Amino acid sequence: MTVVPPPRLVPLDGRASPQFHATPPAYTNLPAIQLPDGAAVIEVPVGTMLRFRAATDVKLSAATLAFAGDRTTVANAAPVAFLGHTNPFAAVGTQALANVLASDVPVNISGDGTRISADFVPPLSGSYALKLTDDTGLTGTRLVEIRLTVDPVPVVTLVRPAGRLRSADAHAQRERPD
Repeated sequence: MTVVPPPRLVPLDGRASPQFHATPPAYTNLPAIQLPDGAAVIEVPVGTMLRFRAATDVKLSAATLAFAGDRTTVANAAPVAFLGHTNPFAAVGTQALANVLASDVPVNISGDGTRISADFVPPLSGSYALKLTDDTGLTGTRLVEIRLTVDPVPVVTLVRPAGRLRSADAHAQRERPD
């Protein structure tokens, strides 16, 4: 009897796997960055596009990136997502959105079966399980924690009224009857 370990990640191009490149949404004015190689915890703004690359020690037949956190809110809302919409297109769109939030991220496998990649925008914060399956059906799992940060609401401070407002206010005071 031969005991074989499940597929696992190995260095890619001399760097630890997985490798993530993050492109934040344009409105944040944040630059695209290469995250630390081999990271197990990633923190990015909501709406960030992640490009994922990695190498494995054996040829893979399948790979997926699945949200491993609590999906109960999405699962409970999906069957009734269409309710309350008077527009049928909005109802269909809401159901489609719920389905996307609950679906796995497809992972591309190279021709030789030892390199994987995916481009995705994580829809939820939490643990994601990278599931690697070899030709024998043996599956290995690597967890990655993706933390989504909410863009803070801008703080606006009015230092003084603008000159135009001040003159309009003065004009209004002159027009008031005593």
